[in-house]
Amino acid sequence: MKLVLLPIGVLFALGLRAGQVSSAPQKLSNTELKGWQLHNGKLAKTYQFQDFVAAFGFMTKVALIAENLQHHPESSNVYDVAGISNLDVELARRIDHVYE
Repeated sequence: MKLVLLPIGVLFALGLRAGQVSSAPQKLSNTELKGWQLHNGKLAKTYQFQDFVAAFGFMTKVALIAENLQHHPESSNVYDVAGISNLDVELARRIDHVYE
């Protein structure tokens, strides 16, 4: 499945830990979780933002909530470009430099 999100999208997927039993379909139908869907056995929702800074700010707020709950979502941000750009390579270099 390919998600095409313009200009910036953030996808969150919430799933079960090993050994947990799912009652998510019943819980989902009995709640007011607007826009959340079951996808590959996980709750998922995509949020859209005007730019990377807004998306990253949102992800930071979600990270603090998740840490408080000790329940961490899978998350990714997506910007649809065709293939790997020169900026992708430059960003990878700079990320490595920050990590060092």
